[in-house]
Amino acid sequence: ASTDAYTGFVLKASGRASLPPLLSGLSNDFIFYGGHARTRPELMRLTTGGVVLVGGVTNTNGGYQFKVGGSDNQGELALFSNATAADLLSYDRTNGHYNTLNIHASSTIFTQGNVGIGTNVGTSKINIYTGNVTGAGTLASSAINIAHTTHTNGMSQMTFGYQPGSLTYAAAYIGYIGVS
Repeated sequence: ASTDAYTGFVLKASGRASLPPLLSGLSNDFIFYGGHARTRPELMRLTTGGVVLVGGVTNTNGGYQFKVGGSDNQGELALFSNATAADLLSYDRTNGHYNTLNIHASSTIFTQGNVGIGTNVGTSKINIYTGNVTGAGTLASSAINIAHTTHTNGMSQMTFGYQPGSLTYAAAYIGYIGVS
């Protein structure tokens, strides 16, 4: 096996790139390099262990099957799935902690199963686990915080009742009006 990272199949049309895209078999992994005038950045790697690495990330730790990240290995988005579970995570390798995973959509709908927050077991439709709460009334100890952007005459509420459909008002609600 060659130890030259740039040994492989060159993918070149009639273009002028001095370093065209390349497919390499270095270390028994398939590595896809992008073409450029001065460098060949690694774009994707398929490891012999079945891991797909995209964007230049080379870290294979954690058992995740699909990772997206930068070549600096500072952060990554990872996916794992088997017959009993699936994980999607955002991880900061530099500081050794999970990052916030933001999902941007007009709506996110879970049509089956349960949702667990702070736990890997959702025993009801929504299960929120905060651990041992010691700070009664503090936001950091809250499982749910309902807030609004103004402090005066703004209402925060939770409603109960039927599927909204054509209804305007809920059957019941808990709420408060901010006064200062």
